[in-house]
Amino acid sequence: MPQISVIIPVYNTEAYIEQCLQSVLDQSFTDWEAVVVNDGSTDKSSDVLERFSRKDARFKVITQENQGLGGARNTGLDHAQGKYIVFLDSDDFLVKNGLEVCYQAAEQDQLDIAIADFYEYQSASGQVRPVPKALRLACKTAVEADKGDSPNEFAKMAFALPFACGKLIRRELIEKNHLRFTKGAVEDVPFTVFLAVQCKRIKILEGKYLFYYRTSRPGSISHQGAKMVLDGVMQFASLENNLKKIKVFEQVKETFCFNKMVLLIGDEKLFAGRLGNVPPEVVQQVYNAIRPDMETLDVTLFANRNRWFQWKVKAFRKAVLLNDLKFPRRIRQIRNVVMVFLDPWYKIVYRVKRLFKKD
Repeated sequence: MPQISVIIPVYNTEAYIEQCLQSVLDQSFTDWEAVVVNDGSTDKSSDVLERFSRKDARFKVITQENQGLGGARNTGLDHAQGKYIVFLDSDDFLVKNGLEVCYQAAEQDQLDIAIADFYEYQSASGQVRPVPKALRLACKTAVEADKGDSPNEFAKMAFALPFACGKLIRRELIEKNHLRFTKGAVEDVPFTVFLAVQCKRIKILEGKYLFYYRTSRPGSISHQGAKMVLDGVMQFASLENNLKKIKVFEQVKETFCFNKMVLLIGDEKLFAGRLGNVPPEVVQQVYNAIRPDMETLDVTLFANRNRWFQWKVKAFRKAVLLNDLKFPRRIRQIRNVVMVFLDPWYKIVYRVKRLFKKD
């Protein structure tokens, strides 16, 4: 049995899949298998997969009709044999010692999940930079802890970095909870958060990098924003039901509700949420889906958040109940006006920081 199963869903990424698979082959850690799921690709991705499977028997290629990212990952989980699981998207690629550092940390500290840092890789320029510090700061509570003491802290960590990628996960934890990905966008959230609150030990490996995340990839779905909002609402509903089944929802309720509102109306800073970018008919669908929640929402849950966020929550709740479809776009317009004045200052601060940044 291999120690690590790397699960790689593939769908029409012939331009990137070779670099992805080669990065697995080049790992300093050698006790791995790669479960590569060809999810109905219509380009030449399958030719690359066949070549690598002939080159090294550790590449297990499975071909299926298109089931989407979640479905492909589920197929990978069904065939994985490793003690640990690593999810890797086919347009990303691993740091050479990425599996080794994660495995060593997990074994040494008996972790259920090891969360590594990652690099952003700009496709157009080839520029590489570490993950923005803001993401690491969002996870500053991510320290080893006993499950009984901090399910909410584990939930905060999972929401701060809700991606399935970038983590080494003990497979036993997944199988014991019969956990699989749901269909649709934002499928990482219910999987990752539910998994986190079931853990005994999680740790962020600060300064230890697992993979390169490719940004600015051409060919993205043009209307993904609307789909992400609608699917996100459904994924949060699914997660809520699952958390209630294991009787931890009340312990993570504030964290859960906060992150659900972030999806819709943005965070405590100037992010305006995704709902302001979608057509009115999509806003109407979202309103219809969340109206029962808004009718019973306890706004005191957000008493510890800043006033801007508290105002947005109260105003959004009122907008949903009054069916004011223009409210999300007004939030975005307010943000845009404020940024006209703040953006020059942000750029100055950024340049000053770059001057004093140590290599």
